[in-house]
Formats: sequence, structure tokens, C-alpha cells
Amino acid sequence: MNGEIVWYNASKRYGFVRPSEGGAEIIFYLDEAEEALLGPVSRGQAVHFMVRQESSGPVAIRLAPGHLLDDSI
Repeated sequence: MNGEIVWYNASKRYGFVRPSEGGAEIIFYLDEAEEALLGPVSRGQAVHFMVRQESSGPVAIRLAPGHLLDDSI
């Protein structure tokens, strides 16, 4: 999926992403490797991500910078 960062707390390494396709914002958690890949995380930053369903609800995972043209991957 493609989307954009709507909020991020750098000290706690979590935030929310809004899918480009619409719908509710999805929480995400970054580890050091993902944070290094994304660079400085900021509001409005374009990202590509996958969604994993957990008992507490959907979680965005594998965040990467930019948008992919083909979301079928």
C-alpha cells in the first residue's frame, strides 16, 4: 500500500500512516533499521508499506520511502 505519515513520535518510534486508498489511519512501529531506511520521518512523507492484522487491529509494517506504482507486490 501507499500512504503518508500523519504523525510520528521519534523518541518512542511509533506513529500513524494514512493509506492513499482512503480509510482509517494505521499505527506503525519502527526499529532502528527501518528508521535508517526512511531517514528523518516527517508529517506528509510518502511511504510504501504492508499491513499485518494483529489482535489489537491493523499495523503498518515494512515501511519504505516513496510510493510504488504497482501495489500488487
